[in-house]
Amino acid sequence: MRLVSILCCAIFFYSCTQNKNSSAGAEKPVMQKSDSTNRILDSVNRFIKHPEETPIAKLIVPGKSIGLTTINETAESIGQKLGTPDAGDAAMGKSISTWFSKTNRLHSTTIYFTTNFGDSSEAKRVSQVRITSPYFSTRESLAVGSNFSSINKYFPSLKLSGNYPVAPKSSTMIRVYDDVNGGIAFEINPENTCIGITIHKQGERAFQTYLDFLEGYKSL
Repeated sequence: MRLVSILCCAIFFYSCTQNKNSSAGAEKPVMQKSDSTNRILDSVNRFIKHPEETPIAKLIVPGKSIGLTTINETAESIGQKLGTPDAGDAAMGKSISTWFSKTNRLHSTTIYFTTNFGDSSEAKRVSQVRITSPYFSTRESLAVGSNFSSINKYFPSLKLSGNYPVAPKSSTMIRVYDDVNGGIAFEINPENTCIGITIHKQGERAFQTYLDFLEGYKSL
């Protein structure tokens, strides 16, 4: 609603300016639009041309970010935004933290942190981010719940990287397809539907971690 209000104000302001200039007659030069007005009008045009564009807070960017959480961001910064994690594990300079949605416990964010002891700050930093909520999506509108055929259309470099059971001791497996160089992996259930998305550093494989990221996960 805020964006719509801004757009309406911008259009009204621009229209008034144009009318004023027109009524002034040819004797006076047309006033140049200010930089701020140009920026607003650019936003208006962009919104009109791309109304479906995913807001940054919901955007998945392979190899870089999910929402406002970014690769290489410090654990301290994450804690300030997400608060105390609901579950976690840590060992040898590595840690995993999970936050569950307050409205649906099936929706979660899990972050794998690593510490580079050669870094002067020796801060724990984000290495991988996994989400199971359809709230987030890529620029192609791919999200948890998307069909694998649609995903593969936009990410043709995906390769089967591993699997894990749908439940302990189950023989039914969830398949993990990873675009290693792109920095994104998709978890696909037997119905060929995505149930989880992970972003990771480009050139590294998803879930190749010191701590168990997914219970029963096996690399292929």
